[in-house]
Amino acid sequence: MYPLYAKCVELDVPVSVQVGHVLEAMPSDCGRPIYLDRVACDFPELRILASHTGWPWVEELISVCYKWDNVWFGVDAWMPKYLSPPILQFVSSRGGSPGVSSLLGRHAPLAVLILPSRGWQIPESIFHARCEMESSMNTGHFKHLLVSESDGVVSIALNRPPLNVLNIEMLRELNPILEAVRNDDSARVLTIAGEGKVFSAGVEVAEHLPDRAEEMLRTFGATLEILGEVEIPTVAIVHGVALGGGCELATSCDVVVCAESARFGQPEIKLAAIAPVAAVTFPRMCGPKRTFELLMLGEPIGATEAVAAGLAPRAVADEALADESARIVERLASMSGPVLRGLKRAICEGLGRPLADALRTAEGICTDMLLECPDCEEGMRAFLEKRQPKWHGGGRSADPHAVRGAP
Repeated sequence: MYPLYAKCVELDVPVSVQVGHVLEAMPSDCGRPIYLDRVACDFPELRILASHTGWPWVEELISVCYKWDNVWFGVDAWMPKYLSPPILQFVSSRGGSPGVSSLLGRHAPLAVLILPSRGWQIPESIFHARCEMESSMNTGHFKHLLVSESDGVVSIALNRPPLNVLNIEMLRELNPILEAVRNDDSARVLTIAGEGKVFSAGVEVAEHLPDRAEEMLRTFGATLEILGEVEIPTVAIVHGVALGGGCELATSCDVVVCAESARFGQPEIKLAAIAPVAAVTFPRMCGPKRTFELLMLGEPIGATEAVAAGLAPRAVADEALADESARIVERLASMSGPVLRGLKRAICEGLGRPLADALRTAEGICTDMLLECPDCEEGMRAFLEKRQPKWHGGGRSADPHAVRGAP
């Protein structure tokens, strides 16, 4: 590697190196931070970005960064919830030093670079890209979406008149927002609704033709995968119609609140197409027999029938939809954020698993929450003392990689 390092010095190009284990199941002792010591000494002009925090030798990497001015500490591959106390202490201790810079996005950090005193300036292009994303998230400036945030409640409204038909351009706006919500510790509830007369009449038919079908399926699949990874409660507020991809999007949320006049359906079969998402998710909600009927006939059903089928938990009078959905969202937002996240994990990780395995996982999550989450003790003390609880705010549930009893 030395010829490469020498060439990088000659071209004034920094080097990014993953330091530490790749995965817990893939130990790689050759990735220990201490091995950067010789490189930093032999190439004092080479700027080395040690990414991935050096785990499990985090303190060792911090020591190397303190020792050498040309070694940077990178956290670009880690979600904030996994940053350990030594990393946070290091950030805090270096944050006020001359030449130290950090790039921390409020919603979805691109990277965190802790730079030594002889600082390396963050490229303006990256800085401005982050600022533009922050501005868009905060003001809701999107072509096909209306986005707002208030007290931890993130609201997304599909806004592509007249029927809010989903297309690739719209989904490319939606996916980064869902990723941002997934990574935002301050978010408490996510709502998805439709602007205008309907929730969504489905996915653009023209983008199912051979020249764009693969891209559409990949993009929409990513939408639902990211939505499924959001740890906070997700609420779909449905009025008018939710058809095709619109139905799949709505029913992929944790809670579906629909107006009595709303209609749900998967009409793809009428166009000689398959609804791949519904083919997977509907059997879990409706059972196989009802799924065969809904997908093979392609006929829409009313809200009352959708509730009976298991696609939605409740239907309310049209004029009460706004008030009832607001009440549900307010109730969810008033709960302990970390405990709601833990509860959602317990439910989701138990789906489709043998009872004994699911119970062990749920019990492990519950035990970790009781031991690690201050809100658990606060909730019980408030009940015993006959007062309202005072939650400690946002934050993630227990580390999903350290659940007691999980297989």
